[in-house]
Amino acid sequence: MRVLAKQFLIGITAILLLSASLSADVKQDSESKVKIKGTLGSVMKLFGANKATRTVTYLKGDLQRTDTFDKKKKKVVRSEIVDLEGEKFIKIDRKKKKYTIMTFEEWREMLKSGLASVLNQQDGEYSEDEPQQSNEPKTEVKVNFTVDVETPGDTEIMAGHNAEKAIVTLKVEGETITEKEGQEPQKAKGGMIVRSTNWMAHSVKGQDEMMAFALKLAEKLGMAPGQGGMAGLAESVMQSNEQLAAAITKLQEESDKLSGVPMRTHTVFESFGQEMKPKENESKQEGVKMPSVGGLLKGFGKKKKKDNVLLEIKAKVNEYSTETLSGDLFVLSSKYKLEKKK
Repeated sequence: MRVLAKQFLIGITAILLLSASLSADVKQDSESKVKIKGTLGSVMKLFGANKATRTVTYLKGDLQRTDTFDKKKKKVVRSEIVDLEGEKFIKIDRKKKKYTIMTFEEWREMLKSGLASVLNQQDGEYSEDEPQQSNEPKTEVKVNFTVDVETPGDTEIMAGHNAEKAIVTLKVEGETITEKEGQEPQKAKGGMIVRSTNWMAHSVKGQDEMMAFALKLAEKLGMAPGQGGMAGLAESVMQSNEQLAAAITKLQEESDKLSGVPMRTHTVFESFGQEMKPKENESKQEGVKMPSVGGLLKGFGKKKKKDNVLLEIKAKVNEYSTETLSGDLFVLSSKYKLEKKK
């Protein structure tokens, strides 16, 4: 099960990285909104979730700054500066007038440690200290990945740029076969569909600088193709899963359709699955359900519903300009104090 979790995590990460955009000598004013469905969404709404967030990103040469605004979208509450030359991330709390620094090396170690922690979770498996009993059910899980990129030809003017519609659909489908001594094997299917509708502006001024910055950042973080570390791990996983490798390869082949600046995106995460019904001589507690894959597919084996949408993410660019930026944007005020690491 840990291998499956690894494949899913790295597959999603790789696809998101391939579609990410950064800008150089560009000011980009954007809004994004995350809407969580179901009971969790109702709870999160009480804490101010499901509201649009405004961010403004400035990118000049080897420096990038992103400002996040308050709920009224008027006042900056926090900022983050990416310094490629200095190889560090600077996070600034505008309210407390404090900032923290994380080096790229510290970031790499944090990611490696965090991923290892996730992959080492048992996810329902039996540990070596607790061997599986012979009368306990044995479950085999298979996961398939498919991806499709569609460009229907629709265009629209957004923030002064001509944008073309591109739809990316990622499907993760899992099947479980559960065997218990003295009973017939039971099967369950479930999974997730991630459908992202993107309006991409091609041939935008500053696009070459954007991609150069993105590649340099990926190289410094050890995420660029052909590098060891995380990139090497991703490549080895792709080789061990033909469906995942085919999905990533197809996305790379279709990358020209996703090039440019995403002026508007709408991403929907939707689950699907079927309920496993216990036999007549079994209690409801002994019924078999679709297990999670790394905790990410939890609940996908539940009974079908009319609305299986788990999460929606909307983002749009309100303003995009390529005017020369002042270097003062990336200089910390002497009023801000460095917060010591715990």
